[in-house]
Amino acid sequence: MIQAALKKALMDAGLVRLADEFVPISGMGDNSSMMPSSTVTQGTHFNRSGERRVSDGEIIKLSKLVSGDNYTVLCVELGYDIAFSNNIVTKCQLNYSAAFEDILKKWSTKTGGFIHDLDKALVKAELGGLRDQYKM
Repeated sequence: MIQAALKKALMDAGLVRLADEFVPISGMGDNSSMMPSSTVTQGTHFNRSGERRVSDGEIIKLSKLVSGDNYTVLCVELGYDIAFSNNIVTKCQLNYSAAFEDILKKWSTKTGGFIHDLDKALVKAELGGLRDQYKM
């Protein structure tokens, strides 16, 4: 009960990774609370169900591949509204690579940053060709 409340509070605060890492999933053995829910293999992150997370290197690489013309549509596909996306790019002094890197980091923290979700957003934004270019 307390673990569920803690996990919910961490997730509500946008600390998805922290919640995933240190709050056990109910039904796991007694040692689950001491083990993070993700495993790192050569810089690649996986959760307990085997879903791969986007690495920081992949975020940086993809942010350089997305052009300014595609920035807003991809931000919308990632769940951010146009005004928020425009505020980020303004904060980054119209540097679209820096703005998109910021958006991707926020998205990854908010959602867990699963690679299949990012790939779906790329396809919906008609940028599916980038899927193989950013992966390490």
